[in-house]
Amino acid sequence: MKQVRVAHPEKCSGCILCCLVCSFFQSSEKKFQPSKSFIRPYRKDKTNRFDVEILPDCVHCGACVAYCEYGVLEKVEGSYDGHPRRLYRQDIKS
Repeated sequence: MKQVRVAHPEKCSGCILCCLVCSFFQSSEKKFQPSKSFIRPYRKDKTNRFDVEILPDCVHCGACVAYCEYGVLEKVEGSYDGHPRRLYRQDIKS
């Protein structure tokens, strides 16, 4: 099964588009509700750098991947290393 992973966190601008898209497509009301999103961009160390956490409840629909303009996310086959939704590089099939 393909799953969403954070491929390039260094490219994240913190725009929260992934968060908005997730909340819209996963809600029955079709509303933008970032608090109900399964993906959370967050600022690192009070800098202008961001990381992205994909929550365990994510259904891996891929909407966030399709709408991310910065190439931060991708959908791949693989197993996780304990960090929320991070994959080992060797698990990514070319």
